[in-house]
Amino acid sequence: MKFVNSLTDNKTFHQAVKVNNERLTEENLERISLRARHHLLNSAITVEIRKAEDELCQLSEMDVKAFNKQRKRRAKEK
Repeated sequence: MKFVNSLTDNKTFHQAVKVNNERLTEENLERISLRARHHLLNSAITVEIRKAEDELCQLSEMDVKAFNKQRKRRAKEK
């Protein structure tokens, strides 16, 4: 409640608005957007890495199955 009460004073309210306006300067918005872009890029890269990892796991499982089938065929031929 202290925060709300302090905003009832007109001078304090205008000071709070001024601080918020300073936070939203063009430079700060640019910095925020750069961070957001960086975060999105990292997220996209992480997703791509996970997809590649899943694909490699599937391929290696297929390779293991194929190897086992081939080994069984060779064992039967002997």
